[in-house]
Parts: sequence; structure tokens; C-alpha cells
Amino acid sequence: MTSYKCNGCGHQWSSEEEPFNCPECNSTDFEVVESKAKLPLKKIGIGVGILVLIILLLKICGGGGNKVSVAATQDNSNATLSVVLGDYEPYKAKDFKITLKKDGVVQDEKKSVKTTFSDLEGTYTLEVKYIGKDGNVEIGEYKRSYTFPEQPKAITILSVSSDRQFLPKPTDTYTITVSVDDDANAEYQLDGGDWQKSNKFEGLKGKNEDYVIVVRNGLAPNNTSLQDQKTKHLNPYKKAEPLTKAQIEALLRKVADHNDYDASDKAYDELLSKVGASTPVVGASNISTLQQLANAVNNGTNYTVTSVEYDSDKSYIVKIRVQ
Repeated sequence: MTSYKCNGCGHQWSSEEEPFNCPECNSTDFEVVESKAKLPLKKIGIGVGILVLIILLLKICGGGGNKVSVAATQDNSNATLSVVLGDYEPYKAKDFKITLKKDGVVQDEKKSVKTTFSDLEGTYTLEVKYIGKDGNVEIGEYKRSYTFPEQPKAITILSVSSDRQFLPKPTDTYTITVSVDDDANAEYQLDGGDWQKSNKFEGLKGKNEDYVIVVRNGLAPNNTSLQDQKTKHLNPYKKAEPLTKAQIEALLRKVADHNDYDASDKAYDELLSKVGASTPVVGASNISTLQQLANAVNNGTNYTVTSVEYDSDKSYIVKIRVQ
């Protein structure tokens, strides 16, 4: 049954057969309003369209899923792990998450298809996940472990010390001792000379220029970024007038002064460096050297310096009387 409408008088009617004119005004100007016989065909057409659309979507999604490849390159020499994803289109870089873990703790994480992790040491787990909206991507949960060797560390010089401040005699020498934060693989160099394992440099003369001390990590000898450097000045030998009895006495009084420990320590060092720690002391049964006298004075021993004898080579003999 088909419905018709007259375009002249507006009359509507239904008929199983196609009419020749409007039954009201006999006009031949009319049109079909609805055809129930054609309606099932339209529904079938829509159903076929939906089926085709589903098939196309399945084809776009890849049916069993798009296979995304993961390439990870381990570089032990530079302590890096480079990760590159392939065949990821039409997805975007932000649809993937690359995670690096150590002992189950996330060390770094990037939403990307390409990244490089650096400064690696120990065992890490690399995880790559698809985090986009299409759950039909065959990447699953990519997870693998990578182990990197221990990387050499920078070595820091804590201090550079010498065994004395002055040279009492022209034949005397200095010894430099270098202290570092980690001496397990440390190697030392003085003024561009040969590298050595020992942290001591002996037999050194004083000079106007500073000595240059460099320390490096023997596990990476050519890596200058792991090295440290300091300078040390050693006073040249300078011939001077020997200390008088009054000067030695004054230094000993400063050594005995417990009200100013800094001044006391400086006086102690100056006395032993200028006169000599092993200078003979005469006049007491339990004191035979100047160092012993200085220690006794520092501990409260009362004394009197009666005389100081010395020769042209600055060899002293200190005579005292204990009170």
C-alpha cells in the first residue's frame, strides 16, 4: 500500500495500484508520500551498512592487533640504555609509556616512543606499555632486565699537608701527604710527573711556585672529569740568623699558655721547625730533646733556659734548669 499527496488540492490517499490522477480534483500533479513495500528494503540497507562499517573498523584495528616492536640498546662504556619503538603508527608517542625500574622502584619514566636512560649502574628492569585508548595493540607488557657494571667515581682531594713549614737546614726536604675521600683506586701526580699509587711525595725542596697535585681514578685514567687538583706551597730554604735564647724562651712561654690554644700550637710548630725537634737539651734527667721540653712545658713543667749554643750550621744545644 502506497500513500499519495496531491500537489494541487493537498488531498492525501492510499492505493495498492498507481493512480492516474487525484480522486478529488482529477489533477495529475501528485507525489508518493510513503511506500510500506519499500520500507523493509531500507532497513536491510541500513543493516548492511552497519555490517560493512564493523568490518572496516576491524580491518583498521588490525584484527588481532597492531604489533609494535621494541628495540633496546645497552651501552656499558657510556652507561646508557636507548629504547626505540617501531611500527607504532597510527598511534601517537604519548600513547606509550617507557619505564626504568631498579629494585622495583621507578628511576625514570617517559611517555614517548624514543628515549635514552643514562648514568646506569647495577640491574634495571625496562617496561614498555601501551596506554592509549585502543586496547588491541599487541605489545602487551614488555619487560626485560639489563645489568650495567659499576661506574668509576670522581675522587676528591680533602687536604694536602706537609711535614714542616720551614726547612731548618739547606739539606732538609719536605714530604707532602694527600688525603682523598676514596683511596681505593686513587692515583696521584705531582707537577705533571709520573702517576703513582702512594699518596706521599718525599724529598721535596721548597720553591717560589706552588706544587700542583692531581688525583685521578685508576679505573678511568683518561676521564679528566673524574680528576681533582690542588696546589701546595713549600717555603724555600732561607738562611736566617739562629734564634736567640730570648726568642726560644718566648716561644716556650707561648707553648705553655693554655689561654690561647691556637697561639700555643703555632708557637710549638715554629719552635720545632726553626730550631729542630731533635735539638739536644741539657739539664734534666728526663728531657733530652727540644720536642720533649716543649711537651713537658705544655704539661706544666717549670724551667729556666740558662743558655743556647749553636754553630754555623744552626745546630743548637739548649741548656735548661728545672725549677
